[in-house]
Amino acid sequence: MKQTYLYISTIVVLTFFPSCSEEASVNVDQEFLPYINLFEEEAQSRSVDISSRLENTSITFNDLGSDSAGQCLTYSDGRKEVQINQLKWPTYSEQEKEILIFHELGHCVLDREHDNNMSRGRCISIMRESSSTCIVDYTGERRSVYLDELFK
Repeated sequence: MKQTYLYISTIVVLTFFPSCSEEASVNVDQEFLPYINLFEEEAQSRSVDISSRLENTSITFNDLGSDSAGQCLTYSDGRKEVQINQLKWPTYSEQEKEILIFHELGHCVLDREHDNNMSRGRCISIMRESSSTCIVDYTGERRSVYLDELFK
């Protein structure tokens, strides 16, 4: 009887614990690594330490339908996940990819909300909603202005 209980207990432990540890793992698609590294470099250059928050954030491709380019999900155990629309990603320029990843990491890592404020028709933040009518001018000096605002 005691051996049977031990056997059943072992099976239960081996069955359930691996699945728990898989749920808690962080996944990062290799395609996103250059953008994640750049995000971390930009944060560090502004004296913002995000390393511990970034460690708990997965970034993966997913089928998000035709409306959404990306989203940030927060789970009850504190993990966060950026999901990027796998169908739209290949159609974006390098600049658009950077803005998208930085925007979603702004939500998941920096806990930023949407900001639709504008000045002279320009968005003041890359944290604007996709439905916003302002324009993101992410070129030249303006890129630094947007990143200063993002990491403020």
